[in-house]
Amino acid sequence: MKEKIQIVVILLILLFIAVEDVHKMRLSFVDLLVASAGILLVGVTKEVSIVGRLSGFIFGSCLLALCYLSREALGFADGIVLLSYGIAFGILPVLTLSFVSFLFSAIAAGILLVLRKIGRKGRLPFFPFLFAGQLVLFVV
Repeated sequence: MKEKIQIVVILLILLFIAVEDVHKMRLSFVDLLVASAGILLVGVTKEVSIVGRLSGFIFGSCLLALCYLSREALGFADGIVLLSYGIAFGILPVLTLSFVSFLFSAIAAGILLVLRKIGRKGRLPFFPFLFAGQLVLFVV
């Protein structure tokens, strides 16, 4: 029961920032801070090994470096939230969530490109895909 409550809280946090990301195409510092703190607080109660948390931190740090090197093709807010998620839940959950979310975003981008709704340089908010990925992982 405790684990389901944790997932629902994470889903609510991701839904909140997904809505903000869609409407504004950016997150305020306060929204980002609240979301990251919420994810970390939920994750503190989860039993994750120090190696798992450290690996999640390293993965999140690599994502942040990728954000910087790609001139924010993946936004810093996305990287910070995934860093928080990795620290809170460990490497395997953050890798799984990232894979599913990137897969959903690639499918959506491909469809939008084929339908000519966006161009090659078009931008999509990533948090809705994080929310969808977490939702799918919760159901499965």
